Amino acid sequence: SNSLAYAGAAYVFEREGNAWKQTRKLVPSDRFELDNFGRVLAISGNTIAVGTTGKNDPESKPFAGRVYIFEKGASGWLQTQRLVASPRNAEDSFGQAVAIEGATLLVGADGQDTDASGNDFRHSSGAVYAFEKGSSGWTQVQKLVASDRNVGTGLGRSLSLSKGVLAVGSTSST
Repeated sequence: SNSLAYAGAAYVFEREGNAWKQTRKLVPSDRFELDNFGRVLAISGNTIAVGTTGKNDPESKPFAGRVYIFEKGASGWLQTQRLVASPRNAEDSFGQAVAIEGATLLVGADGQDTDASGNDFRHSSGAVYAFEKGSSGWTQVQKLVASDRNVGTGLGRSLSLSKGVLAVGSTSST
């Protein structure tokens, strides 16, 4: 079907004087039904990161997830990059949470199953992916997992970043 039901969007409002005015509606370059794009987002300076866990994935990996980067330039807010986890698996839920501060972006994937090396299958133990912005855009630099990771830990359910300190929520702790 060509339906875009629950594909989602993100709206940008900017303050002008004492009032907030909508200046842009953001949609990804590849919109899919049930993506819920806009459910998770973060902003820092002139960069907005929007996560979607994405049921209808373009690479046929349901719920693998994606994060879209929009940057404000001379012609307004434009999509500049689409990020995915490496390695990338169905049901990782990459994009479940996003946090951004300057040139650092963290992305939660609470459905992720493997350790930092890609071994040790533990269903939905979760992970957080760190990206850094360089001259060629955003690059994945690290994968974080909990020291007491277990089946269903769900690390990366929520994220908050401030001054180089990252707090990460999980769905359970055993």
